[in-house]
Amino acid sequence: MNSVERPDADISATPNTSGIAFRAVPWHLNHALVGLVPLIAIILVASIGTLAQAVPLVGRLIALVFAQVWSVAYPLALARRYGWRPRFSVQPRRIVIEALIAVPIMCAVWVSLALGYVAWSALFGEPPQGTNPLESAGRTTHPMFLLLITVLAVVAAPVTEEVLFRGMVYRAFCRSTVRFIALVIQAAVFGLFHWSYGPTHVVTIGVMGLALALVYDLRKTLLTPIFCHGLHNATVFAVFFLTTWTPNPPVLGINGTPHENGMLVTHVTPDSGAGAAGIRTGDVLHSVNGWGIQTTQHVRDAIRDNKPGDRVPVKYIRNGELHGALVLLRGRQELSPE
Repeated sequence: MNSVERPDADISATPNTSGIAFRAVPWHLNHALVGLVPLIAIILVASIGTLAQAVPLVGRLIALVFAQVWSVAYPLALARRYGWRPRFSVQPRRIVIEALIAVPIMCAVWVSLALGYVAWSALFGEPPQGTNPLESAGRTTHPMFLLLITVLAVVAAPVTEEVLFRGMVYRAFCRSTVRFIALVIQAAVFGLFHWSYGPTHVVTIGVMGLALALVYDLRKTLLTPIFCHGLHNATVFAVFFLTTWTPNPPVLGINGTPHENGMLVTHVTPDSGAGAAGIRTGDVLHSVNGWGIQTTQHVRDAIRDNKPGDRVPVKYIRNGELHGALVLLRGRQELSPE
């Protein structure tokens, strides 16, 4: 279980004339590094607020699609160089079995995450909340963008991320170190690739990565972790849209990051109520509608029961002084597309 897998330990028995199994590709750490570098660059750009806001919607879509294509195309192209040949003769019965197995596995993972959250909250208080990863989907008024985000998250991402992180990155570490360390490292890398959403999300995704790698080892196929991943993303999207998303929600028109005194405003939509009230980038939002604010999600929660056209009290800090304003909420569809 904990032995190091050598590069050609499990390919010698299968000649290249008939191809080798994807798990048998002799991955190296440099392969994993090359595969991750373009994604790291995209994440760094997305994490810089002013730079990310300067990228138009079309540019963000192109970057998102490129990340998905690269994540699967690079490992598969590299695998072919080592003699792997794709086989499309997977029996429907096997597909159904792996899909059914994914359901109880994910139920166990969700229960474990929930128990961990409760235990942490009881011992140390509520974990810090970061940015909701579905904020971009929740902000959009473009049906096609919403459809594309959903398809990428529920269908494409489970395939591409499992091929890259479990199929290549994890196996590369398995060939360089003992299995337990490889499990932990790939889970940490997978979680850190979501660090822009906050520490709680990083830990959650890291635990998911650990579970998916264990499933891959158990079932000896990427089908099961792909189904697990897809089921998780589909459930998250379903819960979000059923409980949060509305066609034309009231908005304040600002985005920001957590700050010790509230939420640091990193973007103000020009034709929004916040912009009209004089709130600008660099201000620290202290409260909205009487709610203490630290994240954009807190802003949404504070105005959830309001409707477009309502005015809500907002307090913000500028140059060390507390200011107040009565801000007009506008409907998302009334604002210019970002």
